[in-house]
Amino acid sequence: MKNQKQTLIILGIIFVAILILPKLGTFSTYNLVSTSYRSSPSSIPGLFAVSTCPVQQGYDYCDFNEYKFGAATARAELLTSDPKDINGNTFEYMIKKATINYLCNGDKAYVYKNIEDWNLIKCDSLGCYGGEPIPLKGEYDVTSTDANLLKFVCWDRKNEGSDTAWTWVGRGWPSNFKIVNCYKDSDCGIGTCDKSLSDYRLWKCTNEPARVGNVKIPAWIIGILLIGGILFLIIWKRKK
Repeated sequence: MKNQKQTLIILGIIFVAILILPKLGTFSTYNLVSTSYRSSPSSIPGLFAVSTCPVQQGYDYCDFNEYKFGAATARAELLTSDPKDINGNTFEYMIKKATINYLCNGDKAYVYKNIEDWNLIKCDSLGCYGGEPIPLKGEYDVTSTDANLLKFVCWDRKNEGSDTAWTWVGRGWPSNFKIVNCYKDSDCGIGTCDKSLSDYRLWKCTNEPARVGNVKIPAWIIGILLIGGILFLIIWKRKK
């Protein structure tokens, strides 16, 4: 009797594994390393102000730079989030899309593509050059670009009488994510994720149930049949 209970427990565990494991899949966490940059003072003499930059809800970072000249103080503050997919996750395989939330508390915002060295970004009292001007706040769609590296820059300028101060700050990420329609079955609701093709861009959700030969049978029915067969063999052997 004891052996029968142990057998039933083991079979129950196998049954649960058959039902659950195909839905779980695995993700490899993306090795995301962001970099921030505080611009050095311009050629105009001045002092950096000591301040803080609190992270607000919806963002992961807050970077800032302040520059004071005479009565004028410029402060560029950049809030950003790590790139996330539609499920709010950051993985090597991003579901549907990858976006970065950003907010520039300054006068101008830019995004630079495939610029590795921060020193190659040039700014002056009129703004920054070589980048794509973007709104001061938004959700940047990484999916819309084929760049492998993105850098966001926030620039600010203040005038007080005859005094002018300007500064900028930035943060960047690698952006060579693999955007996929699905990675595991749970991304497809009741369907399954078909990853039979080597090109990840062609992976797709399908509502086709599992096949046994030419007969379509859902995985949970296959599990029940398998467990039933094993139980039948155990009972039959004990009766002999």
